[in-house]
Amino acid sequence: MVEIHQAEDTLVRRIAFETESEHILARFEQTGDIQVNAFRGVAVQLRAVEIGHDIAEILYPRLLGLGVVVDLLVVTPALMEKYKTFSSLIYYDIGRDGRELYTA
Repeated sequence: MVEIHQAEDTLVRRIAFETESEHILARFEQTGDIQVNAFRGVAVQLRAVEIGHDIAEILYPRLLGLGVVVDLLVVTPALMEKYKTFSSLIYYDIGRDGRELYTA
């Protein structure tokens, strides 16, 4: 199983290299049944996101080989703030349980 701190460092380096992110927040989850480490919600906050899907499509291939599952969300700080109180959305989980991995 991959060392999670090593995966975090690699994740941050790869995302920061590809984007002008202000913050990278992540919620880590370890599922014992199938022994899978996962970042269940990685929020990459950018000042302006015209099409977050396009940025996510660029980032996903660069996150291959980390040895962990990554659920990626590309957002503006305003979107994160707007949706972080909706308990049915991943924004809530990231805001409540996530850790800040990177700040520009």
